[in-house]
Amino acid sequence: MYNSLGVPVPGMVESIRCLKRASLSLLSEEDSTTAAPYFDYIIQSMS
Repeated sequence: MYNSLGVPVPGMVESIRCLKRASLSLLSEEDSTTAAPYFDYIIQSMS
């Protein structure tokens, strides 16, 4: 979808990484451990 819209995928991947860092810093360690794989899945799918 991003490619068809002309969105630069590397930039999107970097923005998801930034969102992951910011989000996980706001969560408890337990919640952070639970949420991290979801971000990783999105990042891996887009890479």
